[in-house]
Amino acid sequence: MNNFSIQYPAYHIAGILQNDFPKRDDFSVSIPLSRQRKYYDLLLHKADSKKCLAIQVESSRTYVNTNAADSDYHYTAWLNNFPHNSYSGFYLIFIPFPLFDSNTFRRRAGQGLHILVFDTNEMQTLLSNIKITKKGTPDKFFYFGFNINDNRIFGTRGFENSGQEFTSNLYPNKLNQIRQAFQ
Repeated sequence: MNNFSIQYPAYHIAGILQNDFPKRDDFSVSIPLSRQRKYYDLLLHKADSKKCLAIQVESSRTYVNTNAADSDYHYTAWLNNFPHNSYSGFYLIFIPFPLFDSNTFRRRAGQGLHILVFDTNEMQTLLSNIKITKKGTPDKFFYFGFNINDNRIFGTRGFENSGQEFTSNLYPNKLNQIRQAFQ
C-alpha cells in the first residue's frame, strides 16, 4: 500500500488554487500519489476545455535580517538552484515569513506569505541567468529580499542585476496569466 503524503508548501498552494479556480467554474486541483513525482507537484485541470496545467512548487527558507545595517531588506528568502524542466507550465515559489512589528521589530502572532509565479519560459530565463561563480559554475543559491511594510520583492543573490524587481511575479499579479493558460 502506498503511504500518501504531500509537502506542506504544495498542500497550501493547492488550497489557494482551489479558492481562485473553483469547482463551479469547472476547475479541479490534483496531486500525484507519489511524493517523488518528477516534473510537477500539482495539476490544475479545467474540465470544460479539457486542459491541464502542470505546476512545480519550490519552497524557500526565509531569514529575518534584524540589523538594517547588514541588509537593505528585513527578509531574505533563500533557494537552492535547481534544474529547470519544460514539462511544468508554471513554477510557484512558496516564501513563508514571520510577521514583526515594523517599529519595535517584536514578533507578532502570525505568518506572512509571498508566492512568486514564473511560467516555464520565465523560469528558464531566470535559472539560465544565475550568476557564474569564480569556479565557472552557476551559483548554488539565489535569494529574494523584501521588507515588512512593502509589497515589492527583489532578487538579491545570484542575479547579474542585483536588486532586480520581481513584484510583477507575485501570485496576485500573475492570476490572469494562469487563467489565460486555459483559453
